[in-house]
Amino acid sequence: MAVTPLSFLVIWHTVVATDVCQQQLQQRGVSLVQTKQVPKIASGNDLMPVSQAMPRFIPNSTFAENLDGGASAAEASRNQTKDVKAPQRRHWLHSMRGTSGFMTSRGDGASSKPGYSCGFANADNGGVGAPSATSPYFANRMYCTANAAIYRGGYRCGACLRVSGVAGSHTVQIVGSGASDTLDCEELAFQAISGHSGGKKAIEYEPTECETDGGAVATVLKGGSAAYTQIIFSNLPRAVIGAQMIIDHRSFTMKRVTGAGWEATLAGKAGKAGFEVMLEDNELIEIKPCFDYWPVATGVSCDVGTRPPPSIKLYVLGGVALVILIFAQYFDLLREKEKMHTGHSRRFTVLQL
Repeated sequence: MAVTPLSFLVIWHTVVATDVCQQQLQQRGVSLVQTKQVPKIASGNDLMPVSQAMPRFIPNSTFAENLDGGASAAEASRNQTKDVKAPQRRHWLHSMRGTSGFMTSRGDGASSKPGYSCGFANADNGGVGAPSATSPYFANRMYCTANAAIYRGGYRCGACLRVSGVAGSHTVQIVGSGASDTLDCEELAFQAISGHSGGKKAIEYEPTECETDGGAVATVLKGGSAAYTQIIFSNLPRAVIGAQMIIDHRSFTMKRVTGAGWEATLAGKAGKAGFEVMLEDNELIEIKPCFDYWPVATGVSCDVGTRPPPSIKLYVLGGVALVILIFAQYFDLLREKEKMHTGHSRRFTVLQL
């Protein structure tokens, strides 16, 4: 069947509509890597994420207490009767909007040591050149360490804040702890927000999603063993609150070891490996397949979910549709010429007779 110009317009409209939908989904916070939503069940006075894809991954009591603000909140939750409907826990992303604080500069002497406790810029893997430090915030030097209230023992590693000062408003990523005030930022970030090169400056900040560059990254901090490993996940829109490793269809629950690092005991299992990580707001990210065969060496990483920007995809699909249209028109012309040639041959034969 011939592809007419009208058909081409329909194809082009479909491509544009698909691209617009993807852009709207991104604006609403849908990740570009493969994701799936996780249902919730009520547990006491809390809402706990549950997924059929990762049935063994249920946050333990210590983990829940850290999210809720301490053991007292967890104890109050356990004292609730079963007949009371469990209210949804208020997430930290919605409880810090417009918060005031102070910012210092890492170049001003405060927390100016080169290490970052989250572990993204692990010196053994290459520092700020490590695979786990490939987010746009490391490349642009827009990152900060945070005080204990924000850092929360590593649970906020990789989270982003929109920080506003007298010189402007910028998004920064939390990469460590130890800030003497609210935030202790890289010098370029400090200057962009405060307009100064040092000192202690007033700021307002609120949580926001992080921009990503490509797909989610899993980097091996301790490898070479089929019995035990440590992994760090990076280049994600929000902080990681839970994870599991999947080797040859068998799942192993991971525990936070320090900062943004996660560990797992693997019981000697080998084979194709991948990961499922739970982000804040209970979004499940699948980083699989990741490694073709486990174990792998320390420092090895995988990048899953990379996709071209929507604009490039639009041009590629549009170009493919245009090529199809041109070939279709070309074959239509060949068929018409063949019909005309056949008709002339028949008329010539009749005249001869």
